Amino acid sequence: MFSPFGVFVLFGRKCRRMKDWPFLLILISGVLVFDEVRGCYCVTPTPQEAYRGSEVVFVGMILDTLESREPIPKRYEDHPQIFRDLVDHTFLVKASWKGVDRDTIIVRTETSSSCGFQFHANTEYLVYASTGRDGLLWSGMCSRSQDIEEALADRVLLGPPRYHDPNFQIAPLTSAEVFDSAVNGGWRISLNSMECLALWETERPAIMSRLRAMDASDRPESVLVALEIYQRMQDRAGAELPAIKNRLRDDRPIIREKAMGTMAWVADQDSLFPYLIGGLRDCDASVQKAAANCSWRAIGHLSESQNDVLLESLIEMGVHNRAWYEPFAAVERFGATACDFLPRLESVAANHNDERIRQKAGAAAWSIRYACEKE
Repeated sequence: MFSPFGVFVLFGRKCRRMKDWPFLLILISGVLVFDEVRGCYCVTPTPQEAYRGSEVVFVGMILDTLESREPIPKRYEDHPQIFRDLVDHTFLVKASWKGVDRDTIIVRTETSSSCGFQFHANTEYLVYASTGRDGLLWSGMCSRSQDIEEALADRVLLGPPRYHDPNFQIAPLTSAEVFDSAVNGGWRISLNSMECLALWETERPAIMSRLRAMDASDRPESVLVALEIYQRMQDRAGAELPAIKNRLRDDRPIIREKAMGTMAWVADQDSLFPYLIGGLRDCDASVQKAAANCSWRAIGHLSESQNDVLLESLIEMGVHNRAWYEPFAAVERFGATACDFLPRLESVAANHNDERIRQKAGAAAWSIRYACEKE
């Protein structure tokens, strides 16, 4: 998942000692996300951002589909010709928020690209689309288009639509319903529910009250959902910092791991150092990994001595193969502030007895050397 600027992801994996919690929420970091297993890195906009960036926003169902193929311009003459597969979908518009003045509309997507979107028949989609260089409306994985039933945050934040079909209605949502989906829904609907709760300003008092109750229940599934929503709220959840700090001392590693990621996004960046060091020194590798992944959030907010201590801790973790090689990836992000540690990284890259660690340390050393030479 990974670029140092990604947001978060839900991994569908079983959790040890928590068989009733079917997935683990893990913070990865910032704004780029790796969408499922499709291989597409892109910025994921909020509903408001997607609305502002789209020319049309509507709910529709596919009436007709036309497939085509076109060549991709070759960079060099001796390169083989590559084609891309396109699909033009004609939608019957059921409701709209922006840019639609007719009852049918054609939207193009690319099926040969990992960033294309797979629209299916007999499903009502919320579609965000913009005009491409060919003058046609395009939508894709990164546009925020999705099944309207799963678009909880969009349904709340976009407000009432203009209805084109008098028999079609978008059911209003209550925060209680969305909370139930967050805890009991499948992974995609749960993810969308938590996004909705984090962005729903008009229901903020009721949402915060419910989150505090979930945290106080001490049930792992409830605590994890509460921490994930706090993380998405970022500094708007600042009042909950004492509760989040308390979870860093939880006796369950999965809770400490999630709390580490949440702290990195809720706490002031100037105050992150002791929590990152605590996470790196945790007895559980998953918590160490979370702290390593989050360490870039403190870059530029550390004293020189704190910077050195954090880098030394990360390299030591990497040398002993703790946290699954994440420490060396974290060190890379420190750039020129890690110049003094270049000899240490080069020594690990040349002399460690584990080839994978040599490779990771070598990659970090190359990045740091490049950053230092630019200074």
